[in-house]
Amino acid sequence: MSLSQAVLKNGQPQVERYLGFLKSGGARYPLPTLQAAGVDMTTAAPIEHTLRLFAQRVGELEALLE
Repeated sequence: MSLSQAVLKNGQPQVERYLGFLKSGGARYPLPTLQAAGVDMTTAAPIEHTLRLFAQRVGELEALLE
């Protein structure tokens, strides 16, 4: 989620970082690879952001089903 949100927010510069992430092909350990792409998984922030977005989407779904 953090990668996709960063691409939507920052455009082409983040697209290049994301493509670099994909090109790494698992050649490096996951944490440094994600950090190079702009996602710091040593903090709770990416997970918290994803959970907030998920809760928002669940709320939207519930509103549609009412």
